[in-house]
Amino acid sequence: FHLSTNALYSYNSNSTEEFDTVWNQSGGTSYPVWDSEPPYRNNSQYTGNFRQQMRERNYSVYIRGGCAINYGDEALWPFDQGTWPLADISYADVPDTNEMIDASYCWAILETYVKDANWAPNAAFVVTGIGSGDTKAAAGNSNRAALAYFPSSRTIAVDTTVIAGTGNVQLRWFDPSHNTFTNIPTSEAQSSSRSVTHPGNNFQGVGDWLLVV
Repeated sequence: FHLSTNALYSYNSNSTEEFDTVWNQSGGTSYPVWDSEPPYRNNSQYTGNFRQQMRERNYSVYIRGGCAINYGDEALWPFDQGTWPLADISYADVPDTNEMIDASYCWAILETYVKDANWAPNAAFVVTGIGSGDTKAAAGNSNRAALAYFPSSRTIAVDTTVIAGTGNVQLRWFDPSHNTFTNIPTSEAQSSSRSVTHPGNNFQGVGDWLLVV
């Protein structure tokens, strides 16, 4: 095959770190990067809250500059030999699973913000609270917006001046488990170190949120 993409192939739950390793891979920086083999729904590779881990993988890949993800369900994988705890599910059931509904919320965010041609990964947007490993935040921005997905609660400060211009900005929390926004301020001046209070558990009862500026 003619090489046209560079691929992340990892079952590791350190989503942002895994993706960034491939994004910056020597010899591969001219190729778009996609997540070719994340753990599927019902796969035992992820530990902790599975819905949160699936959301983390989705948001991390696209906020950090990815072009695609192989998103599936282990119960539908035809070559499985009973290694994973399979669910009793058919193709018709897939759109109604919690994980796929969560993914649909993610796609809407991507269409609104990350689809922008000026979008680029930018960890510098998060001044305090970037984290590491499985709790590392995924951050990026365009000329009109910035996003940071936080997998868990922490102390947070962000640099809203990464957005072009010197106008005012709006900060909102997005609940990725419930598709709802919570306004922080309606409008405020840009700041190079704006402290933001993590809102606690989301609708699902876990600590992952998306900050939208």
